[in-house]
Amino acid sequence: MSKILCLFAALLMMAALTPATANADPLVITSGTGSVTGFSGGPSFNVTGLNFAASAGGSQGSSHPQMSCFPCVSGATIDAGGFFGGSSVLGSITIDGTLYSVVGGTIILSGSPIIVPNSTSNLTLTSPFTFSAGLHVCPFPCGFQPTFTTVDVIGGGIATVNLQVFFLTNGTPIFQFTSVTYDFQTPVPTPEPMTILLLGGGLVGLAAKLRRHRWRR
Repeated sequence: MSKILCLFAALLMMAALTPATANADPLVITSGTGSVTGFSGGPSFNVTGLNFAASAGGSQGSSHPQMSCFPCVSGATIDAGGFFGGSSVLGSITIDGTLYSVVGGTIILSGSPIIVPNSTSNLTLTSPFTFSAGLHVCPFPCGFQPTFTTVDVIGGGIATVNLQVFFLTNGTPIFQFTSVTYDFQTPVPTPEPMTILLLGGGLVGLAAKLRRHRWRR
């Protein structure tokens, strides 16, 4: 009996310490910007979507162009992605008029590869990116040791990476990351599951009608 009670207590403790996860569909970003500047500025995100607006940021985290371009040379491959977690994800989010505090989570950005061209001046490079985040939120004000929920947020757009040129003593240009800006755009609509089912049902009905027509002939 004592073993069963101990197991039950352990399960209750795990449930209490594990954050609740929202079962709703992800919030989709339709506009806004994000940025990482230099080696200590950012990340900073201010985005909006249907019935929500969010502002999040914190410590530097890991920006791919920041980490891989130290320095860059012509022909090097970088991308506009990045990963931020823990203290890098703090802020607030308003959902359907209710204000929540963002107390942590993760932000993942994925970008297409960018080739650093041969140049003797500062560079501005662009690349498409995708964004996904699991934000740990609690109703504002959260209070001490709050119970929080995870809200999923997705989006995408165009990333702009800025590189500053320097020259070695032999005249060879090298580049150093200065900033990356993420401009969010409305995603391309995809068919909803119900739309697909209705379309499939219509095609099946049409096929059956054609078969009946041929049989009568």
